[in-house]
Amino acid sequence: MGSLSRVFLPFVWATACIGQEVEPRSPERFFAGILQLQTEGRYAEADARLKDALDDPAHQGASSQFVAFATALRGWNMSQLGEYTKAEQLFLYSIRILERSQGRDDAGLLFPMVNLLDVYLLTDQRAKAERMLDRALPLSEAAGERLARLRLLGTRARLFDARGRHSEAVSQFKEALRLAMDHPGLPPAEMATLLNNFGFALLNAGDLQQARQRLEGALAIWRDLLGSAHPVSAKTMKNLAAVYERLDRPAEAERLYVQALEGAAGALGPDSLLVGEMLSGYASLLRRMNRKSEASRIEKQARAILARRVSDDPRRLLVDWPELQSKPR
Repeated sequence: MGSLSRVFLPFVWATACIGQEVEPRSPERFFAGILQLQTEGRYAEADARLKDALDDPAHQGASSQFVAFATALRGWNMSQLGEYTKAEQLFLYSIRILERSQGRDDAGLLFPMVNLLDVYLLTDQRAKAERMLDRALPLSEAAGERLARLRLLGTRARLFDARGRHSEAVSQFKEALRLAMDHPGLPPAEMATLLNNFGFALLNAGDLQQARQRLEGALAIWRDLLGSAHPVSAKTMKNLAAVYERLDRPAEAERLYVQALEGAAGALGPDSLLVGEMLSGYASLLRRMNRKSEASRIEKQARAILARRVSDDPRRLLVDWPELQSKPR
Protein backbone atom coordinates (compact mmCIF):
# COMPACT_ATOMS: atom_id res chain seq x y z
CA MET A 1 0.00 0.00 0.00
CA GLY A 2 2.95 2.29 0.22
CA SER A 3 2.09 5.81 1.30
CA LEU A 4 -1.62 5.16 1.76
CA SER A 5 -1.17 4.65 5.49
CA ARG A 6 0.47 8.05 5.89
CA VAL A 7 -2.68 10.12 5.49
CA PHE A 8 -3.53 12.72 8.07
CA LEU A 9 -6.73 14.21 6.71
CA PRO A 10 -8.69 11.90 4.37
CA PHE A 11 -9.91 14.37 1.77
CA VAL A 12 -6.39 15.82 1.44
CA TRP A 13 -5.24 12.49 0.08
CA ALA A 14 -8.41 12.08 -1.97
CA THR A 15 -7.87 15.41 -3.68
CA ALA A 16 -4.34 14.40 -4.64
CA CYS A 17 -5.18 10.82 -5.66
CA ILE A 18 -8.51 10.92 -7.46
CA GLY A 19 -8.06 10.93 -11.20
CA GLN A 20 -4.68 9.19 -11.14
CA GLU A 21 -4.28 6.05 -13.25
CA VAL A 22 -4.46 3.04 -10.94
CA GLU A 23 -5.53 -0.56 -11.36
CA PRO A 24 -9.34 -0.87 -11.41
CA ARG A 25 -9.43 -3.40 -8.55
CA SER A 26 -6.46 -2.04 -6.63
CA PRO A 27 -6.60 -0.83 -3.01
CA GLU A 28 -5.77 2.63 -4.30
CA ARG A 29 -8.86 2.65 -6.52
CA PHE A 30 -11.04 1.39 -3.69
CA PHE A 31 -9.76 3.98 -1.23
CA ALA A 32 -10.02 6.76 -3.81
CA GLY A 33 -13.74 6.02 -4.08
CA ILE A 34 -14.13 6.00 -0.29
CA LEU A 35 -12.24 9.24 0.13
CA GLN A 36 -14.28 10.90 -2.61
CA LEU A 37 -17.41 10.13 -0.59
CA GLN A 38 -15.75 11.62 2.50
CA THR A 39 -14.78 14.70 0.56
CA GLU A 40 -18.45 15.13 -0.33
CA GLY A 41 -19.49 14.69 3.32
CA ARG A 42 -21.20 11.33 2.61
CA TYR A 43 -19.74 9.70 5.71
CA ALA A 44 -22.45 7.11 6.37
CA GLU A 45 -22.27 5.83 2.79
CA ALA A 46 -18.47 5.69 2.93
CA ASP A 47 -18.61 3.76 6.20
CA ALA A 48 -21.08 1.23 4.82
CA ARG A 49 -18.75 0.51 1.90
CA LEU A 50 -15.75 0.13 4.18
CA LYS A 51 -17.61 -2.24 6.50
CA ASP A 52 -18.82 -4.31 3.55
CA ALA A 53 -15.27 -4.55 2.22
CA LEU A 54 -13.88 -5.63 5.58
CA ASP A 55 -16.64 -8.24 5.95
CA ASP A 56 -16.27 -9.51 2.36
CA PRO A 57 -14.60 -12.96 2.29
CA ALA A 58 -12.67 -11.79 -0.77
CA HIS A 59 -10.78 -9.37 1.49
CA GLN A 60 -10.08 -11.82 4.30
CA GLY A 61 -6.58 -12.30 2.95
CA ALA A 62 -5.98 -8.56 2.56
CA SER A 63 -2.80 -7.09 3.95
CA SER A 64 -2.73 -5.82 7.51
CA GLN A 65 -2.14 -2.32 6.14
CA PHE A 66 -5.32 -2.52 4.05
CA VAL A 67 -7.34 -3.61 7.09
CA ALA A 68 -5.72 -1.02 9.37
CA PHE A 69 -6.26 1.84 6.94
CA ALA A 70 -9.86 0.85 6.17
CA THR A 71 -10.55 0.58 9.89
CA ALA A 72 -9.02 3.99 10.57
CA LEU A 73 -11.11 5.53 7.79
CA ARG A 74 -14.18 4.03 9.44
CA GLY A 75 -13.04 5.76 12.62
CA TRP A 76 -12.81 9.06 10.76
CA ASN A 77 -16.35 8.60 9.42
CA MET A 78 -17.65 7.93 12.91
CA SER A 79 -15.89 11.00 14.33
CA GLN A 80 -17.46 13.19 11.66
CA LEU A 81 -20.88 11.72 12.46
CA GLY A 82 -20.41 12.42 16.18
CA GLU A 83 -20.19 8.70 17.05
CA TYR A 84 -17.15 9.19 19.25
CA THR A 85 -17.31 5.88 21.12
CA LYS A 86 -17.15 3.95 17.85
CA ALA A 87 -14.51 6.30 16.44
CA GLU A 88 -12.20 5.74 19.40
CA GLN A 89 -12.58 1.97 19.23
CA LEU A 90 -11.88 1.89 15.49
CA PHE A 91 -8.78 4.07 15.72
CA LEU A 92 -7.45 1.97 18.59
CA TYR A 93 -8.05 -1.23 16.66
CA SER A 94 -6.21 0.24 13.65
CA ILE A 95 -3.27 1.14 15.89
CA ARG A 96 -3.16 -2.36 17.34
CA ILE A 97 -3.14 -3.96 13.87
CA LEU A 98 -0.23 -1.78 12.75
CA GLU A 99 1.76 -2.32 15.94
CA ARG A 100 1.48 -6.07 15.54
CA SER A 101 2.26 -6.15 11.83
CA GLN A 102 4.63 -3.22 11.30
CA GLY A 103 6.07 -2.49 14.75
CA ARG A 104 5.62 0.34 17.22
CA ASP A 105 7.86 2.74 15.29
CA ASP A 106 6.10 2.53 11.92
CA ALA A 107 5.16 5.93 10.49
CA GLY A 108 1.82 4.52 9.35
CA LEU A 109 0.70 4.68 12.98
CA LEU A 110 0.55 8.43 12.69
CA PHE A 111 -2.70 8.39 10.69
CA PRO A 112 -4.87 6.74 13.36
CA MET A 113 -2.93 8.45 16.16
CA VAL A 114 -3.40 11.97 14.82
CA ASN A 115 -7.09 11.44 14.20
CA LEU A 116 -7.63 9.69 17.53
CA LEU A 117 -6.11 12.74 19.19
CA ASP A 118 -8.87 14.81 17.60
CA VAL A 119 -11.46 12.51 19.17
CA TYR A 120 -9.78 12.79 22.57
CA LEU A 121 -9.85 16.57 22.36
CA LEU A 122 -13.46 16.67 21.22
CA THR A 123 -14.43 14.41 24.10
CA ASP A 124 -12.38 16.17 26.76
CA GLN A 125 -10.16 13.15 27.41
CA ARG A 126 -7.11 15.27 28.03
CA ALA A 127 -4.96 12.73 29.89
CA LYS A 128 -5.32 10.24 27.05
CA ALA A 129 -4.56 12.98 24.53
CA GLU A 130 -1.38 13.95 26.37
CA ARG A 131 -0.15 10.34 26.50
CA MET A 132 -0.85 9.83 22.81
CA LEU A 133 0.79 13.15 21.94
CA ASP A 134 3.92 12.21 23.91
CA ARG A 135 4.22 9.14 21.72
CA ALA A 136 3.18 10.61 18.37
CA LEU A 137 5.40 13.72 18.35
CA PRO A 138 8.73 11.83 18.60
CA LEU A 139 7.45 9.35 16.00
CA SER A 140 6.67 12.16 13.56
CA GLU A 141 10.12 13.67 14.10
CA ALA A 142 11.94 10.36 13.66
CA ALA A 143 9.96 9.60 10.49
CA GLY A 144 10.50 13.08 9.05
CA GLU A 145 6.74 13.51 8.66
CA ARG A 146 6.48 17.30 8.66
CA LEU A 147 2.76 17.31 7.93
CA ALA A 148 2.07 15.06 10.90
CA ARG A 149 4.27 17.23 13.11
CA LEU A 150 2.32 20.30 12.02
CA ARG A 151 -0.96 18.63 12.99
CA LEU A 152 0.49 17.49 16.30
CA LEU A 153 1.72 20.97 17.20
CA GLY A 154 -1.79 22.20 16.55
CA THR A 155 -3.09 19.44 18.79
CA ARG A 156 -0.78 20.50 21.61
CA ALA A 157 -2.03 24.06 21.19
CA ARG A 158 -5.62 22.84 21.44
CA LEU A 159 -4.73 21.00 24.66
CA PHE A 160 -3.39 24.25 26.12
CA ASP A 161 -6.60 25.97 25.05
CA ALA A 162 -8.78 23.26 26.61
CA ARG A 163 -6.96 23.75 29.91
CA GLY A 164 -7.61 27.50 29.85
CA ARG A 165 -3.98 28.31 29.04
CA HIS A 166 -5.02 30.54 26.16
CA SER A 167 -1.82 32.59 25.80
CA GLU A 168 0.25 29.40 25.55
CA ALA A 169 -2.22 28.02 23.02
CA VAL A 170 -1.90 31.15 20.87
CA SER A 171 1.89 30.99 21.09
CA GLN A 172 1.88 27.33 20.04
CA PHE A 173 -0.45 28.04 17.14
CA LYS A 174 1.86 30.82 15.98
CA GLU A 175 4.72 28.32 15.90
CA ALA A 176 2.57 25.87 13.94
CA LEU A 177 1.56 28.62 11.50
CA ARG A 178 5.22 29.54 10.93
CA LEU A 179 5.95 25.89 10.17
CA ALA A 180 2.98 25.78 7.81
CA MET A 181 4.17 28.87 5.92
CA ASP A 182 7.57 27.22 5.46
CA HIS A 183 6.00 23.99 4.18
CA PRO A 184 6.11 23.99 0.35
CA GLY A 185 3.04 22.46 -1.17
CA LEU A 186 1.07 22.33 2.06
CA PRO A 187 -2.41 20.97 1.24
CA PRO A 188 -4.96 23.78 1.46
CA ALA A 189 -7.14 21.68 3.77
CA GLU A 190 -4.31 21.50 6.29
CA MET A 191 -3.95 25.27 6.26
CA ALA A 192 -7.70 25.69 6.67
CA THR A 193 -7.71 23.27 9.61
CA LEU A 194 -4.88 25.17 11.28
CA LEU A 195 -6.50 28.57 10.70
CA ASN A 196 -9.83 27.36 12.04
CA ASN A 197 -8.31 25.97 15.23
CA PHE A 198 -6.07 29.03 15.66
CA GLY A 199 -9.08 31.30 15.23
CA PHE A 200 -11.02 29.37 17.86
CA ALA A 201 -8.11 29.74 20.32
CA LEU A 202 -7.94 33.47 19.60
CA LEU A 203 -11.68 33.72 20.27
CA ASN A 204 -11.15 32.06 23.64
CA ALA A 205 -8.25 34.42 24.34
CA GLY A 206 -10.46 37.43 23.58
CA ASP A 207 -8.52 38.59 20.49
CA LEU A 208 -11.62 38.96 18.36
CA GLN A 209 -10.14 40.78 15.38
CA GLN A 210 -7.36 38.25 14.93
CA ALA A 211 -9.87 35.44 15.43
CA ARG A 212 -12.07 36.92 12.72
CA GLN A 213 -9.16 37.13 10.27
CA ARG A 214 -8.05 33.54 10.85
CA LEU A 215 -11.56 32.12 10.64
CA GLU A 216 -12.44 34.13 7.54
CA GLY A 217 -9.28 32.79 5.93
CA ALA A 218 -10.20 29.22 6.88
CA LEU A 219 -13.74 29.60 5.58
CA ALA A 220 -12.55 30.97 2.24
CA ILE A 221 -10.38 27.87 1.76
CA TRP A 222 -13.14 25.45 2.79
CA ARG A 223 -15.65 27.08 0.45
CA ASP A 224 -13.20 26.84 -2.42
CA LEU A 225 -12.36 23.19 -1.66
CA LEU A 226 -15.67 21.80 -0.46
CA GLY A 227 -18.39 24.38 -0.95
CA SER A 228 -20.55 26.05 1.67
CA ALA A 229 -22.83 23.06 2.21
CA HIS A 230 -20.11 20.73 3.52
CA PRO A 231 -20.17 20.00 7.29
CA VAL A 232 -16.50 20.96 7.61
CA SER A 233 -17.33 24.39 6.21
CA ALA A 234 -20.28 24.52 8.60
CA LYS A 235 -18.03 24.04 11.63
CA THR A 236 -15.90 27.03 10.65
CA MET A 237 -19.04 29.08 9.97
CA LYS A 238 -20.23 28.26 13.48
CA ASN A 239 -16.94 29.51 14.97
CA LEU A 240 -16.97 32.65 12.86
CA ALA A 241 -20.60 33.33 13.81
CA ALA A 242 -19.55 33.26 17.47
CA VAL A 243 -16.87 35.87 16.72
CA TYR A 244 -19.34 38.12 14.88
CA GLU A 245 -21.74 37.81 17.80
CA ARG A 246 -19.01 38.93 20.23
CA LEU A 247 -18.15 41.81 17.86
CA ASP A 248 -21.80 42.93 18.00
CA ARG A 249 -22.42 42.08 14.36
CA PRO A 250 -25.59 40.01 14.86
CA ALA A 251 -26.88 40.12 11.28
CA GLU A 252 -23.66 38.59 9.96
CA ALA A 253 -23.63 36.06 12.77
CA GLU A 254 -27.21 35.00 11.99
CA ARG A 255 -26.49 34.63 8.29
CA LEU A 256 -23.61 32.27 9.07
CA TYR A 257 -25.64 30.24 11.57
CA VAL A 258 -28.39 29.75 8.98
CA GLN A 259 -25.89 28.67 6.30
CA ALA A 260 -24.07 26.39 8.73
CA LEU A 261 -27.28 24.72 9.86
CA GLU A 262 -28.39 24.10 6.28
CA GLY A 263 -25.06 22.49 5.44
CA ALA A 264 -24.81 20.36 8.58
CA ALA A 265 -28.44 19.18 8.43
CA GLY A 266 -28.19 18.37 4.74
CA ALA A 267 -25.00 16.33 5.12
CA LEU A 268 -25.39 14.77 8.57
CA GLY A 269 -29.14 14.82 9.13
CA PRO A 270 -31.36 17.20 11.11
CA ASP A 271 -30.84 15.29 14.38
CA SER A 272 -27.04 15.17 14.29
CA LEU A 273 -24.94 16.29 17.23
CA LEU A 274 -23.42 19.15 15.21
CA VAL A 275 -26.89 20.46 14.31
CA GLY A 276 -27.91 20.35 17.97
CA GLU A 277 -24.83 22.31 19.02
CA MET A 278 -25.38 24.88 16.27
CA LEU A 279 -29.03 25.33 17.17
CA SER A 280 -28.01 25.99 20.76
CA GLY A 281 -25.61 28.72 19.64
CA TYR A 282 -28.16 30.19 17.25
CA ALA A 283 -30.77 30.34 20.02
CA SER A 284 -28.32 32.23 22.22
CA LEU A 285 -27.79 34.77 19.44
CA LEU A 286 -31.53 35.21 18.91
CA ARG A 287 -32.03 35.81 22.63
CA ARG A 288 -29.39 38.54 22.53
CA MET A 289 -31.25 40.05 19.57
CA ASN A 290 -34.41 40.10 21.75
CA ARG A 291 -36.18 37.57 19.51
CA LYS A 292 -37.24 35.56 22.52
CA SER A 293 -40.04 33.47 21.04
CA GLU A 294 -37.80 32.25 18.21
CA ALA A 295 -35.02 31.60 20.68
CA SER A 296 -37.29 29.51 22.92
CA ARG A 297 -38.49 27.41 20.00
CA ILE A 298 -34.97 26.71 18.76
CA GLU A 299 -33.67 26.04 22.28
CA LYS A 300 -36.38 23.39 22.68
CA GLN A 301 -35.35 21.82 19.37
CA ALA A 302 -31.67 21.84 20.38
CA ARG A 303 -32.38 20.28 23.77
CA ALA A 304 -34.38 17.49 22.14
CA ILE A 305 -31.54 16.64 19.76
CA LEU A 306 -28.86 16.76 22.43
CA ALA A 307 -30.97 14.68 24.83
CA ARG A 308 -31.30 11.95 22.22
CA ARG A 309 -27.54 11.86 21.94
CA VAL A 310 -26.96 11.40 25.68
CA SER A 311 -26.18 7.69 25.24
CA ASP A 312 -23.32 8.73 22.96
CA ASP A 313 -21.91 11.18 25.52
CA PRO A 314 -18.18 10.96 24.68
CA ARG A 315 -17.17 11.71 28.25
CA ARG A 316 -18.51 8.29 29.26
CA LEU A 317 -15.80 6.45 27.33
CA LEU A 318 -13.78 4.00 29.40
CA VAL A 319 -11.55 2.26 26.87
CA ASP A 320 -7.84 3.09 26.86
CA TRP A 321 -5.66 2.53 23.80
CA PRO A 322 -3.20 -0.09 25.16
CA GLU A 323 -6.08 -2.12 26.60
CA LEU A 324 -8.34 -2.65 23.58
CA GLN A 325 -8.62 -6.37 22.89
CA SER A 326 -11.64 -6.93 20.66
CA LYS A 327 -12.44 -6.01 17.10
CA PRO A 328 -15.08 -3.24 16.92
CA ARG A 329 -18.16 -3.64 14.78
